[in-house]
Amino acid sequence: MNISKFLTHMTDVHKSATEYYEDMDYDIVPGLKGVNRSARWMNVGFWRNCSNYNKACENLARLLSEAGGFSAGDKLLDVGCGCGEQDYYWAGLYPGISITAMDIVEKQIEEAEKRKPDFERSSITFMTGDAGSTDFEAETFTKVSALDCEYHFNTREKFYHEAYRVLKKNGVLAVTDMLPDKNENWNHSWQKKWRKGIFIPEENMYSYTKCVDILKKTGFRKIRVKRIRNSVFTGLAWYFIFRFLKPDTPIDKLNVKIRRSSFRRSIYPKIWGFLFGTSDYVLITAVK
Repeated sequence: MNISKFLTHMTDVHKSATEYYEDMDYDIVPGLKGVNRSARWMNVGFWRNCSNYNKACENLARLLSEAGGFSAGDKLLDVGCGCGEQDYYWAGLYPGISITAMDIVEKQIEEAEKRKPDFERSSITFMTGDAGSTDFEAETFTKVSALDCEYHFNTREKFYHEAYRVLKKNGVLAVTDMLPDKNENWNHSWQKKWRKGIFIPEENMYSYTKCVDILKKTGFRKIRVKRIRNSVFTGLAWYFIFRFLKPDTPIDKLNVKIRRSSFRRSIYPKIWGFLFGTSDYVLITAVK
């Protein structure tokens, strides 16, 4: 059964983000390994006014790029790039942007490279590497991004310091992130077990207010936080349900029907809170 595959995957202990993503293949619903014939998106999506997974992922990528003020003249470092889908999307959205896309999972970088011939005019360089420790010279990039990935980093704080180091003066860090709410209980035994299933290091378990404190201590200023958890977790919950109901439908063809009223309910973030202790989802930007 698909649910049993999901539970098996979720209760496995993944010792690194690499191990977790290699186990997932190219499907964010653990254990299903569905087929997406038109894209290689690997994020949670922004689901308002949306019924398709690829479009929801595109919406989240656009939200991040607009908040970060991406432009054609930028030199962007995108860490945790996965299979590079957002980088190809941004290259089309901001013609002339120079992108260095990095991920720790070698097979995802190989998958990203396969599509480069279809984007010959784009300036994108793919490479493997650790977001918290790069070989770039100081003040190399005008923008640094992490789309739905920094909760996996070992650790988030280490990444903030590295992002600050490689950004030029007035450069912008833009991230989306899943983390605990301020008053949330995230110390239950099952939550710790399931966090190991999706590899969220315990060192990353704190609310966005501590993220802001760390960013300030690192040297960042003009820090802005936008909480978007209802727009993320509501659609994600229904997407998982529809995937289990229609496991043989290609991901790109699956129509996820979500009532508008669902986005006003707090139950969907609470599901993620109950399972993982991470009921909040935020968009953060900060300036060096």
